[in-house]
This record gives sequence, C-alpha cells and structure tokens, in this order.
Amino acid sequence: MPRLFICLSLLWLIATIIPFFRGQYWFYKGFEFFRIQLTIIGSLLLLTSVFFLQPQTPAEHILKVLLALGLLHQFYKIAPYFPFSPLPKAKSETFSLIVANVLLHNKEKDAFIQLIETHQPDIVLTLESDSLWEAKLEESLGQTYPHKVKVPKDNYYGMHLYSRLSFQETEVMYLVEEDYPSIRAKIALQDGRSILFFGIHPPPPSPVKDEERTSKIRDAELMLLGKKIAPLDYPTIVCGDLNDVSWSRTTRLFKKMSRLIDARVGHGFYCTFHADYLVFRAPIDHLFHSKELIVPVMKKLPKYGSDHFAMYYEVGFAKANGSPLEKPNRAEKTEIEALIEKV
Repeated sequence: MPRLFICLSLLWLIATIIPFFRGQYWFYKGFEFFRIQLTIIGSLLLLTSVFFLQPQTPAEHILKVLLALGLLHQFYKIAPYFPFSPLPKAKSETFSLIVANVLLHNKEKDAFIQLIETHQPDIVLTLESDSLWEAKLEESLGQTYPHKVKVPKDNYYGMHLYSRLSFQETEVMYLVEEDYPSIRAKIALQDGRSILFFGIHPPPPSPVKDEERTSKIRDAELMLLGKKIAPLDYPTIVCGDLNDVSWSRTTRLFKKMSRLIDARVGHGFYCTFHADYLVFRAPIDHLFHSKELIVPVMKKLPKYGSDHFAMYYEVGFAKANGSPLEKPNRAEKTEIEALIEKV
C-alpha cells in the first residue's frame, strides 16, 4: 500500500478513536461533530483498499480490518438519523415554531424577518439576539406576536421568545451561570391544551479565545435541564442551539434523563451549522419533545445571513403515548451527577 494511503488511514482511525475518551476539552469533543464527514472519508478509504490496493503485509491486512471496524462504528452512531421513516401524520391541530440562531452581528436582519413573514409560525425563538435584534423584532413582530420573553445580551447568548399563543407562565432561568440564560414558558394552545416550552443555548467547547475551552458548562446545563424535566408529567418541548450533535454521549444522556424524543431520529440529519461551509456542517440545533407529541413537519429554512440555518417545525399531539422511553441506568445517573458537579 502507498505510504500516503497508510498515513491517511491512520489519521482517520485516530479521529475515530478520540471520541472514546470522555474528556471535556474541546479537542476531544470536536471529533464528535464530524461523524458524517468521517463516515464518508472512511467509506472512500475502505473502498480504495478493497478495489484498488492489495495488502502486502500482515500489518496492511490489519489496517484494512481496522478501517472496516471503524467504519461500522461510525455508521452505528449516525444510522438512527438516516431518513428511513416518513414524518408522522398529525392526529390533531398543530402549532408551528421557528427556532433560529440569528447571529449577533448579522446585517441581514430583514432576510430573517422575511422568513417569519413567509412561514407565519405561531412561536419564534431567536438565539444570539441582542438589543439591536430586539429593536428589529419589536418593529416587525411586536404587533402580531404580542406575547414575549426578552433577554437581550451582547455576549452571543441573548434570546427572545415571541408568540401568537398566550403564556400562562414564563421564567428566565440561569441554570449554570448568569451569562447563559434559558427560557421556560407554559404556552396555552388554541384547542385549550397547553405545553411546557424550554429554549436553551449552552456554550460550546471551543479553541477560540474568550470562549469556553471545555464542555463543562454545556454538559452541566443540559444535565440540569434534564433533571428539571424528568419528574414532569406534562407535554414538553426543548429546543435551541445545543452546540452539540444528536449522537454525542452528552445529548444521549440528556434524552435519557429528560425522557424526551429527538425529532430528527428516523427523519434526517438536518445539519444546521455552519451555513457557509457545506463540508463542515453538523446538526447542532435541536427540538426534543415528550412522547405525547409528534412533529409532522420539519424543515431547514434558506440562508438569511447567519452561520446557522433556522429550523421550522409543526408540532401536534400523538394519538397514543407510545412505548416507555429508556431511562438512565445507575452508572449513567452517576455520570450525570459528576457532570453537574464539575461546574
């Protein structure tokens, strides 16, 4: 085998192995984000080794086997998000929402407002919205969306919730630190029922200066929210930019803790970030819902100047509650508590 092929294969194997280490430093977490890309690269490497290169030594045969095993692992992680199942049919009247990380310094604010006017959602959640964004939202949506929770911040973690549907309760929560708000609202639907709505935007682990170098705050915020939701026996939605991918261990622990369903499962990847670079896209903007609910419509909306795509959802009530959801086992509960205690 050519040395270049062997080097590329070894680098790919290292990138596949690194996420097995549960470190919270950004370096360990980064490789989780690119499993789709790693699956494509691994497939190309394995096909090349099968059809074009003949192993000459035992080490080269072992390398070929390792490529196959690594590729199976990558497929296993992302397989639940292939669009194998059609979106469910609505069994009741639905309500709609747009969730968007609008980008703090986005100069194409009118393009975002045009998305709202085109799709006419019942609920709008914006992330990274500051006082300038608030002024634009008030000017454009203030009359048609009379129910609001406004948390402007200039640190990339502001958020605004606008709704045509009335709020029965609202709360701005700071689960970990005052820099990172989240929103809780009890929203009355037109058919007389109501839902609990949580909007969240924890910080990512990042190598960029002045950002969090580890995932400690993100992980703790997700675990704390999961614990808050776990005892609730109420139709619930959690949505926002989680700065984490659907298949990561942290997201899976959150789903088990909260007993919520990932709307993506079986329906598609819906990679929302980075909007400007196709090669580096990953699914980090999410909607999770309790088993009483279904999501019959889910769309990734066109670009509007942000580094994220906005997501449009329609949500309704399921005809039946479905099968019981998986709970965290004892070891996972211990891990969840440890993630919380690290901050």
